[in-house]
Amino acid sequence: MLAYPTLVEIKHGHVKFKVLQLLANQQSVVSHYKAFGLQAVYIILPILLTYSI
Repeated sequence: MLAYPTLVEIKHGHVKFKVLQLLANQQSVVSHYKAFGLQAVYIILPILLTYSI
C-alpha cells in the first residue's frame, strides 16, 4: 500500500519530464498539456489522499 503513491510519484515525475521536453520543442501544445495536467491532478489526488489516510 505504501509503495503505491511512490510509484505514482515516480511515474508522474517521468511524465512531467517528457511533457517539459515536448513543450520545449513545441510551444503550441501548452494549453493541451495544461488541460491534461488538470485532469491528471483531479484523478490522482483523490487516490493519493485515500491511500495516505
